[in-house]
Amino acid sequence: MMSTGIWLAIGCWWRSRGLLRERTRQSDSVGRWGGEEFLVLCPQTGLSQAEIGAERIRDAVGGRDFGLGHRLSLSAGVAELRPDDTPDSLLQRADEALYRAKRSGRDRVCVAP
Repeated sequence: MMSTGIWLAIGCWWRSRGLLRERTRQSDSVGRWGGEEFLVLCPQTGLSQAEIGAERIRDAVGGRDFGLGHRLSLSAGVAELRPDDTPDSLLQRADEALYRAKRSGRDRVCVAP
């Protein structure tokens, strides 16, 4: 289990893992989660820094069409590891923040309480 870190649950209509990888640090782990979602594990990162990172990724996607003929957007949920978290509880909080971002109009980053 990691000592500190952030899960970013990212849901987007975008298929380029390469762009996501370009906008994260070498120490971050990027993986696909479900159909159109990705997870980014950001070890040794504070919540505000992870939120800034998620906004950078969102900005990189915004306005691009990746050859699909329409503008894409990105919604993200950010959650920080708590001492009593399990991998499942951390992921659940990030996922809830992601869906709050989607319900709030999409193309935004929401932080889990």
